[in-house]
Amino acid sequence: MKDLMSFTDAAKICPGKQSPSAVSRWRRQGVKTRSGAIVKLRCLRSGKQYFTSEIWLREFFNECARLDLIEPDPKPITFTSSTGGSRSRLVEEGVLK
Repeated sequence: MKDLMSFTDAAKICPGKQSPSAVSRWRRQGVKTRSGAIVKLRCLRSGKQYFTSEIWLREFFNECARLDLIEPDPKPITFTSSTGGSRSRLVEEGVLK
């Protein structure tokens, strides 16, 4: 338990200028990587306060970096009825066939 730290202390040891709010956001929302995966910071709650550790921060950053190296699957372009007019104009212009 003595290796746990508040988000304020965690922000101070993060690379770059990070705020305690950013660390809290990583816990709540996570970070969306290039591959589309969402990585959340591991933490522990005690009362109203959350705590994390240097090891959990390291794991969080390593996982974000690992998943950023994975190329996302290309999403196929689909046309819906709302883009019908746009599609015909692109065909007229020779952009689409």
